[in-house]
Amino acid sequence: MLFLHWVLIGGGAWFIAVALKITGDVLFQRNVTLEFRDWVTAVLSGLWATVCELGLAATVFLIWDATVWEAVAYALGAATVEFLLLLPAAFGGGIEAEHKRRRKDSKAPVQVMTWRNFAIERVIALVGHIASRVLVWIGVAGSGGLAALAAAFGLYTLSEGLAAYGEAKDWNWLNPRVMWPFLIVQTLIVAVTVWLALRWSGIMA
Repeated sequence: MLFLHWVLIGGGAWFIAVALKITGDVLFQRNVTLEFRDWVTAVLSGLWATVCELGLAATVFLIWDATVWEAVAYALGAATVEFLLLLPAAFGGGIEAEHKRRRKDSKAPVQVMTWRNFAIERVIALVGHIASRVLVWIGVAGSGGLAALAAAFGLYTLSEGLAAYGEAKDWNWLNPRVMWPFLIVQTLIVAVTVWLALRWSGIMA
């Protein structure tokens, strides 16, 4: 298939995965009466999100016998749709220019997401999308096998679980003391994913 076709498939698959994630979370909250610790709930949420997103990607790669570049296109489609959905929220509120957020009449820090921070977060997300899908492709179509799949699922679960834990704890994502450590940890997770994808692909051999 054409590169653009895989971009569209990736975008559509991301929509389906998000729908499955939301449905699963709603059903879990309605039907499970046990009280779990926040970290347990975060792990379960991260694992379910990973199964939805990467499980669907693995299925698509197997059905259509994808190449590594088609896996990259698939990831670009998912990242693009996610970006387009977040962009209206960015314009609607929460993002201001750097010079607008500095007020001389107030000593309290203004907790606003700037375009710089938004761009940094989206770049990390983009690289994460590509690296995780390529690692999944290496697991199902390359030479990585179950080890590559387990690494992809484990790292993605860690990333999604951390975000879910922050939501459960009601972290203020606009607070620099919360945002920057979170982005640093996410960057480390993505860096390990990229390293493993390069290693198993043979580029670093």
